[in-house]
Amino acid sequence: MFKYNDGKFTSLNPKDLPPGVTKIDGAFNDNKGFFWVVFANGKSFAKLKGTTWQVFSIRDNALLASGVNAIYEDKSEKLYAVTHDGLVTYDGKSWQKLALPKESLYAYTIRAIDADDKGNLAVGLNSGLLLYDGKDWKMFNEDNSKLALDVVTALKYLANGDLYIGYGGGVGAGGFSIFKDGNWQNFDRRNSKMPDQEVRIIKTTKSGIIWLGTNNGIVKIKSDDLTVIKPFAGVNANTIMSLEIDSEKVWAICARHGLVEIDPTQ
Repeated sequence: MFKYNDGKFTSLNPKDLPPGVTKIDGAFNDNKGFFWVVFANGKSFAKLKGTTWQVFSIRDNALLASGVNAIYEDKSEKLYAVTHDGLVTYDGKSWQKLALPKESLYAYTIRAIDADDKGNLAVGLNSGLLLYDGKDWKMFNEDNSKLALDVVTALKYLANGDLYIGYGGGVGAGGFSIFKDGNWQNFDRRNSKMPDQEVRIIKTTKSGIIWLGTNNGIVKIKSDDLTVIKPFAGVNANTIMSLEIDSEKVWAICARHGLVEIDPTQ
């Protein structure tokens, strides 16, 4: 595990973690700038604060016994752990299972999570979109809404209340949608400059620019203007696996070419 800064790679392999957790299954930066990693097939995960790792082991926690696939922290510092058995939350003191409607349908299918400043929660599934207002769940799919595709792979709430929804590949329109107050706007290759059906990740900069990592390049959205950035030439050369924002700098991991720095002004 390495950190890249000012043209240099620095090892982040921590000495104070339990033995056997060097394999990384997932990583993300939360809204406060902390770095999270999931280790060793979901058997433990950790949070980096400065140079200190805070380790969460699932060995003695029955709610996490099935393994952690991914983690997410909202702005209130509540932790969400995506497990094979559903969604588990941590408020700093205790773990609780968040009951999903018709929960058995969603095992192994949670693909994305995001929350807004009001505590509304969005959960992307292989079978649709779940929205939670703190009391009730609402389920959206292709049959009961204008959701473009049931496979929801990326989610991002904006400060103005817009929810950006990215879709996976397969049969269907794909692309992304904007959902707010019951209204939908759908964008795909048929009606916009979108380069691909599949959107893996959605990020925003402090200046309000929205960035989408797709299977065929990076999409920059500024003031409703959509620009496609393809760093490399060739077929299947711009499959974006991850997208991160460092201040206003944009970093992408491309499947075939490794780490790429994108000029946010281009």
